[in-house]
Amino acid sequence: MTHLPSRKFTASRWRKFDISVFGIPTWRTEFIKTYKKTLKKYCVGYIESENLYVRPKIGYYAVMFFYDDCYSWVHVTKEEFIFLKGKS
Repeated sequence: MTHLPSRKFTASRWRKFDISVFGIPTWRTEFIKTYKKTLKKYCVGYIESENLYVRPKIGYYAVMFFYDDCYSWVHVTKEEFIFLKGKS
């Protein structure tokens, strides 16, 4: 997973995020663990959320996905991020 610059994390890309496109019913840690391989397939990068210009959030990470020719991103907890970034 690549560290991305904050300018890539725009408000419009945040609004486009929809976890259901990955076949996941809700964004919760247990579903992230179950669907980790699918999420990693579409994950393109991250940034520490407190470094964002749009929707900064202390203690979280912002993770960018690319799916169906569309970039979108979401905040994840540190626990979720560590799990996503780990080896498959």
